[in-house]
Amino acid sequence: MPGKYSDEDIIRILWLIVVPATSLLAIAVTIFSVSQGITDVFPHLYYIPILLNAYRNPKYAIPFAALLGGIYAGLVWFLTGYSLDALVKALIRVLVFIWVAAIIAYLAGNLQRRNRHLSAMNEITTAASTSATLDEILSTAGKRIREITGSGLVMVYLAEGEGKQGLLRYHDALPGDAAGRLGVISLTEEPIRRVLSGGVPVFLKGEESPFGDLSPAGILSLILIPLPAGSEAPGLIVAGRREARPLQEDEMAMLGSVSRAVGSAVKKALLQEELGEANTKANLYLDIMSHDINNVNTVSLGYAQLLAELVNDRGKQMLAKMEGAIMQSIEIIRNVTTIRTIQERSQASRSLDLDPVIRSELEHHPDITIHYDGTKASVCANSLITEVFRNLIGNSIKFGGKGIELWVRVLDGGEQVTVSVEDNGPGIPEELKPLVFNRFQRGKTGKSGKGLGLYICRMIIEGYGGRIWAADRVEGEPGKGTAIRFTLRRSSPA
Repeated sequence: MPGKYSDEDIIRILWLIVVPATSLLAIAVTIFSVSQGITDVFPHLYYIPILLNAYRNPKYAIPFAALLGGIYAGLVWFLTGYSLDALVKALIRVLVFIWVAAIIAYLAGNLQRRNRHLSAMNEITTAASTSATLDEILSTAGKRIREITGSGLVMVYLAEGEGKQGLLRYHDALPGDAAGRLGVISLTEEPIRRVLSGGVPVFLKGEESPFGDLSPAGILSLILIPLPAGSEAPGLIVAGRREARPLQEDEMAMLGSVSRAVGSAVKKALLQEELGEANTKANLYLDIMSHDINNVNTVSLGYAQLLAELVNDRGKQMLAKMEGAIMQSIEIIRNVTTIRTIQERSQASRSLDLDPVIRSELEHHPDITIHYDGTKASVCANSLITEVFRNLIGNSIKFGGKGIELWVRVLDGGEQVTVSVEDNGPGIPEELKPLVFNRFQRGKTGKSGKGLGLYICRMIIEGYGGRIWAADRVEGEPGKGTAIRFTLRRSSPA
C-alpha cells in the first residue's frame, strides 16, 4: 500500500534482506567452489555482507565478520578433507575479514555520529527559528543532547532570582524523587559558576558532581552545558552519563555549537514569555479601569438626568454639557475596547449579509434623514463590521451640523463590494483627506472627538483585505459633503 512504509522502514527491510542473502550466497559458492577445487576467487564474496553490515551496524561489525569467517574457515577445512594448509590460508582470510570490518565500522561509526549531531543541530535550530514555545525548545534540546552524549538522564535549569538560582524546567529520565531533590540548584557555586562564566561545555567525573549526595544513582560522569546568549547564560543543561569515558573533542565542540543555538532560542522564548505576562497584566489593568470608569460614567449620567428635572434652564444647559462629556468618556472607553478586540481577535471572516447590519445601525438614528435603498450583497467580514458603520454614521451626524442628511450606498461589482457613507455636511479639506484615518488625527470643525473613529475603521477594513478612503459627495466640490468609501471582498454564494 502506497505510503504505508517510510523511507527508513524500506531501507531497514532491504538491509534485513540483502545482508542475509549475500551471506548465504557466499556460503553456497564456498561449498560449490571448494568441492570443485577452486580456492582463490570466491572468498571475496564474503566482503559484501561484511562491509554492508559494518556500515549499517558498526557495533556488531567485528562479531559478524568473525562468525561469517568462522563458517567459511570451517567449510574449507571440512570440504578439503581437513587440510591444515587450506585451514591456515582460510584463517588468514578471516583475520583480513575482521580487520576490514573494524576499519569500516570505525569510519561508519564516526559518520553516523556526525550525522546524528548534524540532525540534532538542525532540529534544535529549526525549533529556535520557529515560533516554538519555551517548553517545546527545552524538550527538543534535552532529548537530542541526551542522544548526542549517550546520557542516562538530562536536566535543564533556567536562571531565576537575579541569576543566583537555577530552577529545573525540564528533565528526561530523572527519577521522581531525584526531581524533587534537584528542583532548585545554586548557580553561584563551583563548578557551575565557572561553566556559566566560561560559556563552554565541561566534562566532570562522578566524584566532581556539584550535586554531592543528591546525585542520582548510577551516574559516573556529568557534562555541564551552559546556554550562552550574548554576555549572559540564562540556563544550564546537565547530562548525566552511566559511563566514565570522556566525550571526544568533536563531540564537545558540537555540544558547544548546540548550546549557543539553544541559549539564543531560550533567551528569545523567555523574552516572549515576559512580554506575554506584561500584556496579560496590562490587559487586566485595562479591564479593571474600563469596568470601573464605565460604572462611574453610568452613575454620573443617571444623576445628571435626574438633576435635569430639578434645575432651571441655566442649570439644564450645564447638565447637558456634563452629559456630553460623560458620553464622550463612554465613547473613548468603547473605542479603546474595540481596538483591543481588533488586535486580539483573529480577523477570520465569514460570509455576512450587509443589509441587516446596515439597517440595524440605522435604527439607532430615527431622527436623522438617511437614504438607503437596501442591498443583497454578501461580503467576507465578521461582527466588527458593525463598528465601521457605527463610527462612519456617528461621525457624519456629529460633524455634519444642522439639517444633516446621510446616504448609504452599496455597489456590488465583480469580486468586491464598495460601500459609501455620504453626508451633506461641511466636507473634508483636500489636504486632510489622506490623513483622517491616522491615529488621533482630528478635523478642523472644533467638534469634540479624539480622532480614533476613522482609525478604527481603517484597522477593521484592512484586516478584511479591503481599503478605505475619503472623497467628496459631489466630486470636485468638497464643501457639499463628505463620502467615506471602503471595499470588501464579495463572498461566494453557498
